Amino acid sequence: MSSTYTLATNASLKEISTIAEFITSSLTCSGVMEEIIFAIELAVDEITNNIMMYAYPAGEGTMKIMIDVSGTDISIEIRDQGKEFNPLLFPPPDISSNSDERKIGGLGIHMVRSIMDKVNYERRDGQNILKLNKSLSGTKP
Repeated sequence: MSSTYTLATNASLKEISTIAEFITSSLTCSGVMEEIIFAIELAVDEITNNIMMYAYPAGEGTMKIMIDVSGTDISIEIRDQGKEFNPLLFPPPDISSNSDERKIGGLGIHMVRSIMDKVNYERRDGQNILKLNKSLSGTKP
């Protein structure tokens, strides 16, 4: 059985708690374990905060979050119509170097890639589309 949930919201920092509540309630209703929900919230929070802060330099825009829970797979799609940005183009950060010497940027998407099993990006019809997948079966695809 599959469950699908959708949230359309402003890309505004005022919506952070709305997004967190949406993630929690959607995944709780689908029977997802609390520690998995927390990890997914962390990943979605990182992505949506970046959209809120950088996608719409001229002002507020919108974003849409879609969650599909099907069996042991969770798919999350985050869309915005902001400026084109592929976070997957950032090389993995050198986390072995001293934080004072490390280049700024890239740690957030590194964390998202570590939490999720698959992360894909595409630009289509004037939208940034980021797809996050998490398997609940205990193995990465």
